[in-house]
Amino acid sequence: MDNVKQITPDAPPLQELRTYEVYRIRHKLNEGGVLTKDDKKYLGKEINYHSHYENAIYLRGYLFSFADIIHHYMVKVRGKWVRHSGTDKATVRDTMYNSIYITKIIEL
Repeated sequence: MDNVKQITPDAPPLQELRTYEVYRIRHKLNEGGVLTKDDKKYLGKEINYHSHYENAIYLRGYLFSFADIIHHYMVKVRGKWVRHSGTDKATVRDTMYNSIYITKIIEL
């Protein structure tokens, strides 16, 4: 599978991860599929709030890279600028807390 790297030697076989959302989305992208709004929201939340990587998601010994579709943005919220990542501006707005206070989004 493209864009997947095994980073721990004791990781289970990649086929065992087929039931996970991250695997399903990466597989869909590799096959040329189009992401749904829910897929984009899931990636945005995972990348920004549950991952230690800028463009990837760690799952059971594997690193699933989404660098081909993730963009970085500066978002002005309540007068302060914060960095946020997502597939597009709409997803950034949907996945941010306090999104009603967003006044500007700039792609980096």
